[in-house]
Amino acid sequence: MFVVTAVMPKATIHPTDSRLLDKTRQNLVKVIEDNGLRLRPNYIRVKSRLAKKIRRYAQAKLFNRMRKAVRTLCTSLGEVHREVARQLQLLPESAQPEVQDLMQRAGRIMNQRIKDKTKLYQLDAPEAECITQVKIRVPTYEFAMNVSIDTTLKERLAVGMRSNTYDGHKLALTLEQVDILTCSERLPATAILDKGYQDVVIDGVRIRRAGQRRGITPTRETKNKRCNSIEPTITTWIDISSEHRLAFN
Repeated sequence: MFVVTAVMPKATIHPTDSRLLDKTRQNLVKVIEDNGLRLRPNYIRVKSRLAKKIRRYAQAKLFNRMRKAVRTLCTSLGEVHREVARQLQLLPESAQPEVQDLMQRAGRIMNQRIKDKTKLYQLDAPEAECITQVKIRVPTYEFAMNVSIDTTLKERLAVGMRSNTYDGHKLALTLEQVDILTCSERLPATAILDKGYQDVVIDGVRIRRAGQRRGITPTRETKNKRCNSIEPTITTWIDISSEHRLAFN
């Protein structure tokens, strides 16, 4: 079987602090008002205008004013967060888990800093990560999710898919998922991996990597090169998922 990695892009705007803070405050106010309650400080008009000013401050390089406005947004979100916590018991029991989850994400957004490794880049998709794409001149950043995709050797049937942060750490769990989904009661005999999986050893599984030269016969080299043929299939899956996301949104 083949195990390859792909980047699943997310439909997200560049996550600036002001946009995240303002969007989180709006969602907290909306979920409370949808359940028939009313927040005393909701800052609907004032803070939305302030969020627009922050973008203009950044464009004009007035960074002191920008940071002061961001702190004001964070303070207003904290007031709304505390008011929602006070009225949480008044909400219906069916709505409380959703509100608690939203409050937990709001707390992460308020407390996160620039160089934190576990930052929340998108409120609706906490699994999104900042992935660096190294170009020739300037590195670019993409807010997406790293995914491991498992396919069979001949038929190219997808038998497993799992999100991960680093490829080598999740290979054992990925193969275990294939065992569960295929009901084979055993791990695959051979796994052909791309170069994202380095120095990974699984008991009972022969590991082959793309670009490997030592101990590779012409037949095995041909099979290793076929690992690239999964890329068009991955592109098709990404396009289909994007169409479904746009249709449901």
